[in-house]
Amino acid sequence: MADKTWRVVNVEPVDKTGKTYRTMEDAGCDLILGRDGLDFPWDEYTEEELIQLCKGADAIIGGSRERYTRRLIESIPNLRILSKHGTGTDRIDIEAATERGVLVTHTPVNSAAVAEHTVALMLALMKRIREADRRIRQGGWRDNDLQASLIGGKTVGIVGFGRIGVELAKRLQGWDVVILAYDPYVGAETFVKCGVIRCTTLDEMLPQVDVLSLNAVLTRENRHMIGKEVFKRMKKTAYVVNTSRGEIIDESTLIDALKDGDIAGAALDVMEKEPPLQENELLRLDNTIVTPHMSAWTPEMNWKLTATAMENALAALQDEIPKYVKNPEVIARWRSRFVKK
Repeated sequence: MADKTWRVVNVEPVDKTGKTYRTMEDAGCDLILGRDGLDFPWDEYTEEELIQLCKGADAIIGGSRERYTRRLIESIPNLRILSKHGTGTDRIDIEAATERGVLVTHTPVNSAAVAEHTVALMLALMKRIREADRRIRQGGWRDNDLQASLIGGKTVGIVGFGRIGVELAKRLQGWDVVILAYDPYVGAETFVKCGVIRCTTLDEMLPQVDVLSLNAVLTRENRHMIGKEVFKRMKKTAYVVNTSRGEIIDESTLIDALKDGDIAGAALDVMEKEPPLQENELLRLDNTIVTPHMSAWTPEMNWKLTATAMENALAALQDEIPKYVKNPEVIARWRSRFVKK
């Protein structure tokens, strides 16, 4: 076993096998494990507690439970990398990390799992699985009020055409659907290659779709992008599926749209507040399906995410550029600070 060289804080550990922990220790890491990342209800750190936990860290491995703030990042002078376990980095102050010469990485290796869950939610909505299951458990049976919809012949709109959007489009091929996609940051060749119709604006897509699938990364610009005006422009028979981030939808206007019949239903794997309050009306409406941010929550994906986050952290500690850097503009400065000549 190597001498302990680097202090690594795994804030939200999820590796029940311990394999990644042993690998890091063998590589010379003094590994500090925070509160279990799988426990529920979540026991979040206060900012002050997190600062104390991460004191003196060379690397932080974090998940989606905590917020990694400017104050935290600035309190750790030798921090080389903040390695995110998971795809979304909206809880990390990337601007502050970049200013400090800190790499921020993520693990966008769960695209297939999220795409599968998206299709499952889409079908569950259109086939009215939740309502049918409840009906029969209550002693009822089918009637004219409980008719499902075919996905064949419909139009699916994908908002956000990165890794997950592309994987979703692949899984919809052969279903006899028209696939539209909107992403202003993706080149036209990607849409052509995937056999989808590119929409240059969201407004162009909205009146056409029977299912609107949200697969975009959360940014300051697209927070509450899906709200009242969007729902008004959609078909009253259309459905919304969100497996990206809850804050992309303005939940209060979604509730109004569902109650007023502006859209037919919604399936959500993510919500603005997680876990949601039990008073949240989305949990009580008949035309909603809600799952607990579990689209990539499989043993295979948990292991792959964990291993990739570890690999990213070790690469940075060993003076190498890791995979999946979110702030590549910092690399030159990071090299000048940490890489030995």
